Amino acid sequence: MIAQQKSWRSAIPVRMALCLAISAIVICTTFVAIGFVEKAFHNGLTEALGRVTRAATHVTVRELVRMTILSSALGSIACFPVYCNPAQARIRPGLMILCAALAALALAGYLSFESWYRFGDRAVPPAGLILALAAAGLASAYVSRTVLRLWLRLS
Repeated sequence: MIAQQKSWRSAIPVRMALCLAISAIVICTTFVAIGFVEKAFHNGLTEALGRVTRAATHVTVRELVRMTILSSALGSIACFPVYCNPAQARIRPGLMILCAALAALALAGYLSFESWYRFGDRAVPPAGLILALAAAGLASAYVSRTVLRLWLRLS
C-alpha cells in the first residue's frame, strides 16, 4: 500500500509560520487599537489620530524588531494547539484559553524581568496588560485557526 503524501501546506513548520505572521499582525493591531481608544477617551479623537500617526512615523527598526519578537513569542505559545493539531481536528476552547493565559503570563514575566534589569523597577505589569495580552493571544489563535482552515481548503 502506498501512503498518500501530504501537501506542503499542511506541514507543521508552514502552519507555524502562518500562525506567527497572523499573530504578529493581530497583536500589534490590538495594541495600536488599545492606545488609540485610550487616547481618544482622554484627549479626543483628533489627538488620538495625531498620536497614532506620529507613533507610526517615528517607529524605529529596533522597536519594530522588538515588537515582532514579543508578538512571535506570545503567538508561538498561544497558537500552539492550532499549528500542532490537524486543521480538521476539533480544538477544545479550554486548551486555547489555557495556552493564551500561559503565553500572557510568560510575556508578563519577561516584561517584568526586563523592567527590573534595565531600570531597576520591581513592579509587576498591571493586570489589565496581562488580560489584554491573553485576549490578544486568544484572538490570534482563533484567527490563525480560521485562516489555516481556509488555507488548507485551497489545496
